[in-house]
Amino acid sequence: PVIIASDSTNPSNCGVADGTITIDGLINGDSYVVNVGGSPTSIVASGTTYVISGLLAGNHTITVSTDPAGCVSNVLNVSLIDPNAPDAPNVNSNSPLCLGDDLILSTDSTNVNYTYEWTGPNGSTLPSFTVPNVSLTDAGQYCLTVNEAGCVSAATCVTVVINDLPTINVVSSTDPTTCTPGNDGTITIGGLTDGDTLMVSGVTPAMIIVSGNTHTFTNLVEGSYIINVTTTSGCQSNSVNVTLTNPITPNAPTVSNNSPVCVGDDVQLTASSVAGGSYRWTGTGISSPDDTLQNPLLTNVALTDAGIYSVTVTVSGCESTTAQTTVVINDNPVIIASDSTNPSNCGVADGTITIDG
Repeated sequence: PVIIASDSTNPSNCGVADGTITIDGLINGDSYVVNVGGSPTSIVASGTTYVISGLLAGNHTITVSTDPAGCVSNVLNVSLIDPNAPDAPNVNSNSPLCLGDDLILSTDSTNVNYTYEWTGPNGSTLPSFTVPNVSLTDAGQYCLTVNEAGCVSAATCVTVVINDLPTINVVSSTDPTTCTPGNDGTITIGGLTDGDTLMVSGVTPAMIIVSGNTHTFTNLVEGSYIINVTTTSGCQSNSVNVTLTNPITPNAPTVSNNSPVCVGDDVQLTASSVAGGSYRWTGTGISSPDDTLQNPLLTNVALTDAGIYSVTVTVSGCESTTAQTTVVINDNPVIIASDSTNPSNCGVADGTITIDG
């Protein structure tokens, strides 16, 4: 049922329980339970209205439920005022809040002669009070009346809004397909609400507008990501942890060469085969384009070509550590004829040649 307060009369004097509230919206002949401030009364409707009588001044919270089905109406808050009652108090709250925050309700309408009554999901007789670690059931309308010498003011009400915390989860992730540039990883989170604007921590971009109930972060590099989101109401989600990993870096190739050799010879540099690998050689005797061959050949080498030759192999942008091999090149000897003697006679093999160098 949907009910309204169609009429009310205030008490005739302070502390006198003769105020009334008339509710409307009933069906003639139906059975109802009328609940006023937690006190239920069973009635059979005579017409569409019902008069609640014997009421003191103050805020009265009223609901009606069908009997026996138990379908509950909307909530009415109706305030009755004593004659010469104090002014309705001011009411302050720190709403809206997030689940788990502390709700603070207060008034600056203070007087040493006042007593206070808060009604709502939580009650108090203090001017100000705190509801710690709120849950969603703590949301709703809170009303405050003040009582001076038995005269009760009109109620001032405030609606407290408590927002649930978003709960996110990891739907999927993909690792980068390369080490360099290595920026094509993705992470998809779920548990979002379509159309929400969220601030993001732990990954870029720093703000997203949700389309559907998931969002995919792209262009991500290798690393560990701790992600949470915060709503425009300031409510922060749980954090999820995702680690993205580059492809496996290949091992350094096994390298060798055919030295030692002599000046003018050829040196064959050799690297073991790595599937899908591209090679990069460095050394004094090698240059482009031979430096990208797996097994480059150094031809007609000189002494200056001797030394350490290094090579790396790269697979999917992932470069191995460096392997090295040392090339040894020996100089060719240079000789001269420093002396000679001719044979002593024809056909006699006793001539000599002396070489030096």
